[in-house]
Amino acid sequence: AQKSSADIVSRRAKVLAPKDTGKLAASIRPGASMRSGYVKAGGKRVPYAGPIHFGWKRRNIAPNPFLFEALAASRSKIVREHQKSMDDLVAKIHKATP
Repeated sequence: AQKSSADIVSRRAKVLAPKDTGKLAASIRPGASMRSGYVKAGGKRVPYAGPIHFGWKRRNIAPNPFLFEALAASRSKIVREHQKSMDDLVAKIHKATP
């Protein structure tokens, strides 16, 4: 559920990310652990992801919180995904229990 939720958000973030060269959108990637899902953007080849997302007042870069907007726009899909995962888990447990 964590990974699929992160996939949902990352797909939306790629659509919302600014696309001067397309490198920022291409750098967006989902990930997950047992306890959380996450979406990362940027890296060595795209070091400007943070300033684009959060802004940089001294450089007159206005924030473009495309990751936060992707999360907000995906919230209902994420809730449905987690509900489905929990339902599947409960069904699996009931099936295995004599």
